[in-house]
Amino acid sequence: MFALTVPLRPAPPGMIDHTMTAYLSGEAMNSRYEIVASRLRLTNSQWQPYLTIYGQRATGFGEIYQSPSKNDALALVPSRQKMPNGGPFLPAVDLHLIGKAEFMGAGRQQAVVLVHEASADCGGSTLSILRADPVHGTIRLVAQVSNPCDLAATIHGNTVVLTGPYYNATAALCCPTEARARAILAYGAGRWTLHPAYFKLNVRGMARARVLGPIPKMTPSPASIIKSPLPSPGALQTPRP
Repeated sequence: MFALTVPLRPAPPGMIDHTMTAYLSGEAMNSRYEIVASRLRLTNSQWQPYLTIYGQRATGFGEIYQSPSKNDALALVPSRQKMPNGGPFLPAVDLHLIGKAEFMGAGRQQAVVLVHEASADCGGSTLSILRADPVHGTIRLVAQVSNPCDLAATIHGNTVVLTGPYYNATAALCCPTEARARAILAYGAGRWTLHPAYFKLNVRGMARARVLGPIPKMTPSPASIIKSPLPSPGALQTPRP
């Protein structure tokens, strides 16, 4: 459980699990955003995760996005519903704040969140990359990667390294084509790429959102560079059909 270090209004639902500070619209102090993962108790053993994002205001930080909620246009976190006849709340949902980096150019960060949901089977995982639109006071979804069952993510410099089971078009959920596939998500030349294409990348209707000023040449900040060796996309194998 995390204690709040800045005033957030309104407070996030339930118990705070993780918080993250990101400068989603520039490096100025008024470009600071607080991203909070919390959970609200449904029963003694079941919880509803919430993702809440706050923008800086004169008297603290005000809520500009929450999922799930009545005005959740992005629908990043599923709302758990009570099943009839004394059944459990479904789907099961896990929310993780992966981190932030300057994927789309120096000077503005984007945030990375990962959600896993499951009902009758192993479910699915979705990684979302978010940026701020301070002119309209909103959060924009710029890219998503989804995969059946599991997906894990780590940030290396200005790329995201994804690992999880790879399924070709005929593979059953019980039997992935590759049990532990690895791919790199990156942004360059105005577009997102995932190589190899082990997982589903979706940018349709997202990348068209208005860019907040010109995107300079991609240069990772020194603080974001991970010194451990990382294979280049060309060194990874192409998915087997």
